[in-house]
Amino acid sequence: MPSPRVSYAKVAAILRRANAIGANRDPVISTYLSQLENDPRNWAVAQTVSFMLDEYEAENASMPNHLAAPPSLDDLYNPQSLPDAFIGRTTETNVPYGPRMVENCSSIAITGITGGGKTSAILNIILGLLLGLKRIAILIFDVKGDFNCVASLAGPDIRVHRLREEVPLRLIRPPVGVPLSSWLARVATYICEYRGLKKSRHLLLDRLTRLCTHFGVDQDPTRPWPSLFNVFDYLSGMKGSQWGKDAEYRASLLNEMKGLLEDSGRVFDTSDGIDVDEHFLAPGGITVLRMETLPAPAQQVVISLVVDRIIAARAARNIHNIPLEVLVVLDEAQQVLSRRADFESSNGIAPLAMQLLRGRESGVGFIVAPHLLQEISQAVLSAAKTMFLVGGLSDSTSIGIAVQMMNLPHEARTMIPRLGRGQALVREIGLGNYTDAFLVNLDPPPIAKDAIDEPTRERLMTPKLAGLPATPSKPLTDYPAIMAELHTSSSKQPPTTPSGGGAAAPAPLSQEEEELLLDCARHRDDWMKERRVRLNIRDYKVLVGRAKILAGRGLVKLHDERLGRNTFSLVEVTDVGWNYLGKPRPPHYIGHGSLLHTVLISRVARHLAANKWTRVQTEFAVGGTGHPVDVFAFSPAGVPTAFEITLSYSNVVSNAVRTLTPGSVVTALVFLCKVQDACRKVEAILCQDPIAVTLMGQIQVLRADGFIS
Repeated sequence: MPSPRVSYAKVAAILRRANAIGANRDPVISTYLSQLENDPRNWAVAQTVSFMLDEYEAENASMPNHLAAPPSLDDLYNPQSLPDAFIGRTTETNVPYGPRMVENCSSIAITGITGGGKTSAILNIILGLLLGLKRIAILIFDVKGDFNCVASLAGPDIRVHRLREEVPLRLIRPPVGVPLSSWLARVATYICEYRGLKKSRHLLLDRLTRLCTHFGVDQDPTRPWPSLFNVFDYLSGMKGSQWGKDAEYRASLLNEMKGLLEDSGRVFDTSDGIDVDEHFLAPGGITVLRMETLPAPAQQVVISLVVDRIIAARAARNIHNIPLEVLVVLDEAQQVLSRRADFESSNGIAPLAMQLLRGRESGVGFIVAPHLLQEISQAVLSAAKTMFLVGGLSDSTSIGIAVQMMNLPHEARTMIPRLGRGQALVREIGLGNYTDAFLVNLDPPPIAKDAIDEPTRERLMTPKLAGLPATPSKPLTDYPAIMAELHTSSSKQPPTTPSGGGAAAPAPLSQEEEELLLDCARHRDDWMKERRVRLNIRDYKVLVGRAKILAGRGLVKLHDERLGRNTFSLVEVTDVGWNYLGKPRPPHYIGHGSLLHTVLISRVARHLAANKWTRVQTEFAVGGTGHPVDVFAFSPAGVPTAFEITLSYSNVVSNAVRTLTPGSVVTALVFLCKVQDACRKVEAILCQDPIAVTLMGQIQVLRADGFIS
């Protein structure tokens, strides 16, 4: 007699049950679950898994959890301290449970394993507040894209925007009532703290202050404000000394600001911009700022400035000790509230962590959801009055920290890995008489994470951005006083001849300096770090110092180039340097472009040859017109491919059309750009051209740093 067949609904119910009770952590049960997923009609496996789940639940139920006696309704609440919104029931006593943070403007910390239900718990809390308390504005910094589903809610004040692509922010202009000098000092502090530039803070603050004076916004704040792009251009144009500490601070500041601006897209490119507090935080509304395309350092700067604006605006209005008005949610909070940032901060607490401690006084509360407890600021964890541990933890370090947070006896630590999905261990401090940890079964959220797709979100949210300030940055050339200052500073060059007019005899180089000059002449394509290894110089700063001496003598030029997320340094030997060595400059030392263009061609060709590409050639003529492509090679799959090193955008379309012309040997074309933002611009240029857009199936646009090993 054949075995009965099991339905797909039955299999789905078994899998949901296993997830709910956390049984998939058991390796034996997990193996059987995998078999059932691969063969869902196998009745014998389904029956076996069901029996194993019964045993697993019975075993866990018989295990002591070593917690205090479970709370009753009277233990948790009194008429003066009712929950803000119910989000579940206690596991052992079935008492309705909800957090309390509105009256005391307290904060909540939610941690747990990935997939354990942290996001669901946050959705339950914010949607409960939205329905029950219309006076609260909710702001979610979404670093993973998990809260896109909020866009499915109806209402004029429901917003879900992609920060990097859609929201230019007002960050340099101070909130109403905050002095300009005080606010600029905070802006400089946040940028320098989170980009590792504490010693450059004075330089950034000085340039910010000067630009605000040049723009006239210190006298008339209704004028266009400078942006961080303006600050970067201003710093780049001021040609100070190339030596000493100030030169190092300036170079570091320029390099990090360039990375910040490339990472942050439109966020800082505005002369007015959106004020999150003024334009987004409407009572009874939810704003989600999606930040998954921003790297963590850029997230830290943006979140810190936005949160500080919210709190500073309330402090300027003398708002103190009021119930919760604004709830800020920080998902994956260890990325922006790290313990390392506290250690590196000058006062032991990072600027953003300090804002969380200050927020309560101004009616600003926080929900922080770290995944890695050992990496989040201890000051933030200590400030939370309610703590959730959802779905368990797997690593012993986080479990140890959670035991301390929950004030659990040592023997109770074994229950933390046994928490099921959607089950939370909760502890409240200073909110009632019951302060021990207890178990709660959380309700499923009323909306699913996939409740809305991206095209629908764009269609619903784009009209809500219409009419908000988003004027691009004004160029510095619009301000003659700035250009005059930059021209004056750039024209101050040290004299190269003595006052008598005769040519100065060049002083001889030291042996180490001459060795470096000769190495630069022999090995054009090497980065400075590679040169340091070959010359056996332990301290990179010693090598840079020698290179600066050569540059000061006019023998070389130094180039710092950002490729991807890293900065690479090149040394170009000048005609003066070749004369010093008594050698003519090689005819192909620099090709038809810049030194970087020539070096990238050489390094890309070397990379391809080392990775099983064949017939690798540089400056290879293709098509009927003999158009030279930078690098040509056959891929390991035999595809004839051309590579174009793209450092500017003027010839993008013509290069594509001439390379892929009918009859050309090339069937695939790769544009290699310095940074991701440049890749997007190249793609946009190609898509806007009626001919080039038809070739996009043969074109890739990639970052060059993946081809320069």
